Amino acid sequence: MAAGANLGEKLFGMVKTIGPVFQSYAPGLGLLDLAVGVAGAVILYFVVQSKIKKARKFRRDMEYGSARWGTEADKGNMEVHIS
Repeated sequence: MAAGANLGEKLFGMVKTIGPVFQSYAPGLGLLDLAVGVAGAVILYFVVQSKIKKARKFRRDMEYGSARWGTEADKGNMEVHIS
């Protein structure tokens, strides 16, 4: 922001520049702009793929967190002995 200008002058200056900003609808096609956009898209793609790969495998038509039993040996270790 401009140093020494009060809020009213800053707002007026901003409103004056809005018209020229939107006169051209075509974005700039500079090489750096395109490279940054492509790099951002590639990074976003790999982030999404990573999230998909690490996603939990939910079992269809089963309550979340429902128990799965292992082998018979696993069941034997989990038995409750009531005396």
